[in-house]
Amino acid sequence: MSRHYKIWLVGSLILTLALASACSRGASEEDLLLGSDNTLSGEAVLICGQDCSDRALCGLVDEEKTVLLNSSSPSTINHDYSIPSGTKVSIDHQEMHPVIQVSDQSSFRAPFYQIFLEDGRSGWVSGWCIGQ
Repeated sequence: MSRHYKIWLVGSLILTLALASACSRGASEEDLLLGSDNTLSGEAVLICGQDCSDRALCGLVDEEKTVLLNSSSPSTINHDYSIPSGTKVSIDHQEMHPVIQVSDQSSFRAPFYQIFLEDGRSGWVSGWCIGQ
C-alpha cells in the first residue's frame, strides 16, 4: 500500500467515526422543541437548558446537570426531585398555571407537564425544562 492510500484510509475512518458519533447523540438541546413554546405529548426529555436555568429550575448536582421536579403539583418552588438532564420521560398531560415573575411581580400563565419516569415515579416539570 502506498503512503497516500494509508493516509486517505485513516482519514476516511476518522471522518466516519466522527459522523457516527454525532448521529448517535441524537438532537442537541438547541434542536428540541421546548414545552414552554409548544404543546408536547408522548415521549420527551428533561432539559437543563438556558430557559430552564434562567428560572432557577435546574442546575448542577455533583457536577451533573439536573432538572427540578415536584412530585405533587406544578410548582416553581419546593421541588422534591432532582433528575439528570437528558432523562427520557413520558408525558401524561399538560396544564397551564399562574406564575409570578419575582423581578416585577407580574403574573402570567405557564405550561407544566405531569410526567412519568422509567422507574415509575411521576412528577411535574415546567415547560421550560422539557422538550421533544
